[in-house]
Amino acid sequence: MMNTLNITWNFGKGRMQILLDKFFPSTKKDLKKLLKIISLDWEHETELKENLKVYFQEQKTVHEAAKKESAKKHLEFRQREADTKEMVTTKKHPNGVHLSEDELKEEKKRLAFYKATARDYLLRYKQHEKEEKQFSEYLKLL
Repeated sequence: MMNTLNITWNFGKGRMQILLDKFFPSTKKDLKKLLKIISLDWEHETELKENLKVYFQEQKTVHEAAKKESAKKHLEFRQREADTKEMVTTKKHPNGVHLSEDELKEEKKRLAFYKATARDYLLRYKQHEKEEKQFSEYLKLL
C-alpha cells in the first residue's frame, strides 16, 4: 500500500500529493520544506502531521524488524562459513573422514557462497540500521 499525503492550500487553488514511500527516506532539509508546505494547509495541518508521525513510526518498526532478521541471518551464514572453512582447511568431514577432490571443490564453492551471503546480510543490517535512525530523527523533528 502506498501512503499518500494530500495537501491543499489557498482554498483549494494549490494542491500537492506526496507519495510517502517515494519521498522518504530523504534529507532533513527536504522534511523541513515539506513541513512548511503542510503549514500552508492550516485547516488540516495537525491531521497531516499526525499521518506523517504514524508513517514514520511504522517505517521505524519495519526497519527495526528487518534489522533483527538481517542480523540473525548474518550470524547463521557466518557459522556455516566457519564450519565449511574448517572442512576445507583440514580436508576432512566433521567425523574425520577425508574429503574427495569433488567434495573439496563443492565445499570451496559453498564457502564462497556463505561468505558472500553473510556479507550481503551485514550490508542489509547496516542499511536498515541507518534508515531506522533516520526515521527516529524525523520523529524528533515533528
